[in-house]
Amino acid sequence: MRKTSFLLALLLAAVALPGLAAAAKGSTVPAAAFYEYDRAQPLQVEQKLLEEAPAFTKYHLTYASAHDQQVTADLWVPKTAGKHPAVLVQHGYGDSKDVDYVQLPAALLAGQGFVAMAIDAQYHGERARPGRTQELFNVGSLSMRDAFVQTVIDQRRAVDLLAGRPEVDPERIGYWGASMGAFLGSVLGGVEPRIKSVVLVVGGGGFRQRLGDKITPEQETTIAIVEPANWVGLISPRPLLMLNGRKDVLVRPEMTKVLFAAAREPKRLVWYDSGHHDIPVDQVMKESIAHLGRM
Repeated sequence: MRKTSFLLALLLAAVALPGLAAAAKGSTVPAAAFYEYDRAQPLQVEQKLLEEAPAFTKYHLTYASAHDQQVTADLWVPKTAGKHPAVLVQHGYGDSKDVDYVQLPAALLAGQGFVAMAIDAQYHGERARPGRTQELFNVGSLSMRDAFVQTVIDQRRAVDLLAGRPEVDPERIGYWGASMGAFLGSVLGGVEPRIKSVVLVVGGGGFRQRLGDKITPEQETTIAIVEPANWVGLISPRPLLMLNGRKDVLVRPEMTKVLFAAAREPKRLVWYDSGHHDIPVDQVMKESIAHLGRM
């Protein structure tokens, strides 16, 4: 995977929050309510042709999400006839849908008969805004929480879009996310039942330890809402595949173990003798396609 800030090692910790119930501590708003939105809102899709390849057609899209957001995305549609399974592919922190580790897997999935879609997370890629970041590393901040939540809602709107396309089988929509995309996918899979299969690459859990003993009740509530380990268990009984590096110093092995322990069956964890950026993409995609192909 491409460069990710070294601060990730400072952000994450080995111990997850004790459960989803903690998300409501000190708040009258249930945690799941943060990820709700109006599905009746028109998507207002705008589509532009980007590429005609032998196996697929690639488009650039924009669509409407909650809170007056316009989401930018790429879409790969196989040229074979009929309805296809679909996969939402998500980039990591500081990157965009345009990076190689998103574009190449998406094109490979399309070549294998999947409709693939990749979006820009809030404040990333075409959605970047001067002076604003997703603040993934500012643990406990409301700005970080809101950007994270917005991106999960944007992903749910992407599922709306995919489910409504004539090329897609709405009962076979999966997810593939790397690094921050794996954090987001842990939550998305927990709150979005239309996601039928999940692949998390170099993902982990455990946000609370970043603030140690100085954490306030408000910060604990904020962290609990976005903590991957609080949501990943809700993916079950849909299958989960995690692919991680034993030498990863950004999402360390103990962080991966936190997330895997919080997940429920059916689940599978594959370790590679690699770090964060050099995880073997060919082996990752072989495992991913086999996993997603069973939707």
